[in-house]
Amino acid sequence: MAVAYAFVQAMMKAGKNPTRAALVNAINGGLPQGPAVAPFAYSATNHSGVTGVYIGSIQNGVLVQQGSVLVTDDTPTGAVTTFTGAEQTAPASGMP
Repeated sequence: MAVAYAFVQAMMKAGKNPTRAALVNAINGGLPQGPAVAPFAYSATNHSGVTGVYIGSIQNGVLVQQGSVLVTDDTPTGAVTTFTGAEQTAPASGMP
């Protein structure tokens, strides 16, 4: 869902009649976190995507988060730290 939401954010930022170039520029200009568990690290020079994850287990058919969201950067030796921000929720309409 977070990927689809980010795509809609990018398309809206690209304008009413987007071209491929407009879409690329919109994404390279940065997108808000959206309903992902950690912020995006995406720009013209960094194509990392979401910077963090958490481990989850399925209990009674529901994904239950186990522990904190852990984040890192795009370097081979980047530190893994606990994300201190909050997961964003999508609006009730589902539209950015």
